[in-house]
Amino acid sequence: MDIQYFALSRVEFMMGFYEKALSPFVETKRLIEEQKPPYDPEYFESDEPQFLSEWLDADQAIDVLGIQCASLLCSTLKLFLEESLKNVFRRNAHKITKTIKIEKAYKPELKKRLAKWLSRII
Repeated sequence: MDIQYFALSRVEFMMGFYEKALSPFVETKRLIEEQKPPYDPEYFESDEPQFLSEWLDADQAIDVLGIQCASLLCSTLKLFLEESLKNVFRRNAHKITKTIKIEKAYKPELKKRLAKWLSRII
């Protein structure tokens, strides 16, 4: 599998998805700020600005969309790096080099460091 093509196509998809999914929320905020239909100002006796909840919903939707796309990007990068690492090991006839180790090689060292760190805290 061409992992680079896969990763780039997923990133390209995510960028297009973000741009297309973002536009209705940005448009809602713009209409509210410019007081255009369907967000025409009307008599309102509250201290809060009109359509505040709609504006906040649109703003929160933009944040959620960004978080979702960042999560998709993170998973794509993880898959890309894992597959790249496998390719390195395939090319080196499954030999573990001194500079590149598999995850299992780090676990004992990590446990020691974590135990040492926890002993300092407690």
